[in-house]
Amino acid sequence: MSALQMGITTEGSTRVGQIAGGLRFRVAYVAVGTGGYNPGTPAQELPLVPAATALTAEVLRKPVPSNQTVVNAYALPRGQETTYTTFSGTEVTGALGEAGLFAVVDDPGGSGLTLGYVFLLAQAHFPRIILEPTDKLALRWPIRYGP
Repeated sequence: MSALQMGITTEGSTRVGQIAGGLRFRVAYVAVGTGGYNPGTPAQELPLVPAATALTAEVLRKPVPSNQTVVNAYALPRGQETTYTTFSGTEVTGALGEAGLFAVVDDPGGSGLTLGYVFLLAQAHFPRIILEPTDKLALRWPIRYGP
C-alpha cells in the first residue's frame, strides 16, 4: 500500500471536544468499504471528507475488542491512544479503499447525546487494494485528543 490518509471526522472532533464536559466514549467498531479511491485511477486515494458520518460504501463492520486500544497513560485525561485492527480475507474479499473507526457513548455527561450513541470517530482512505482469501489487512489508528 503506497498511501493512507487518516483523519478524525468533524463529528469525532466535536465529540472529543465534549470530553471536558464529562462525555465518555470508547472505540467499539471498525469497518471497511469499497469507496475511498478514484475508480478512474484506483492507485489514487480520494481526499477525506471531514463531515462524513459513515463510510461511502461500507461492506463489513465488526467489534473492536477493548484490548486492541492502547491508551497513553501519561496523556490524561484522554490525550492519545492507538487502536490496532485487522481484517482477514476470510472476513471480506474484493476491492477495498476505505476504513472507519466508530465509537460508542458510555456516559453522555453534559453532551446531550444518548447512552449507546455510535459515531464515526476517524476515517481512512487508501488506494484500491484487492483482498484475497489468504490476505490480511492490518490498520493502526493513532489518535491524539489534545491540542
